[in-house]
Amino acid sequence: MSLILRNKIHEGWYRDCYLHPDDENKIVKIQKNKKDDLLKLDIFNYKKTKDALGNFCVKYDENLINTNVGKGIICELIRDDNGDISRNLDDFLQNDTLSKDYIKDLYLFSEILLKNNLFFFDVANAANFLVQIKNGKQHLKFPDLKRFNNSNLPIKINTLEYLPKFFSRLKLKRRLRKLYNYLGIKYKF
Repeated sequence: MSLILRNKIHEGWYRDCYLHPDDENKIVKIQKNKKDDLLKLDIFNYKKTKDALGNFCVKYDENLINTNVGKGIICELIRDDNGDISRNLDDFLQNDTLSKDYIKDLYLFSEILLKNNLFFFDVANAANFLVQIKNGKQHLKFPDLKRFNNSNLPIKINTLEYLPKFFSRLKLKRRLRKLYNYLGIKYKF
């Protein structure tokens, strides 16, 4: 049996997001090329990172489903107190400013990534974050797990040692610095 999807709420580069027809607090992500490799990668990355990311991570179902538009994955839909769908950080900044709560969340999120070697390299793009207004406060949510790189592939330097985490860490710090600069926030890592 297939889930019938009709209400597309977002188009990304690789996926389309549909409102779940039976639950207004969930979405279904569909890979655009009718394959499912990125969806399987999302599930794999979710399982590897959900405990460390905690509340920053959007909840994913851990199985693919069949729909009328292809295989999909069900995810939590992030909503604000007023019931509106939470905006991505870029859209939010068009008319609003970040609170100290959100900046505190961003610092904590960055610390978690660095402490746990969670190499999400899309962090430089503000559109990959959400701003959720909950209990009147701004909170950071990170819904896009496809660019996770655990850097287990060794990079040989001068045939002496393998340094994948070192270089991945530098890359992550560079990307975080770019995001902080874009937001006008002091980078402290």
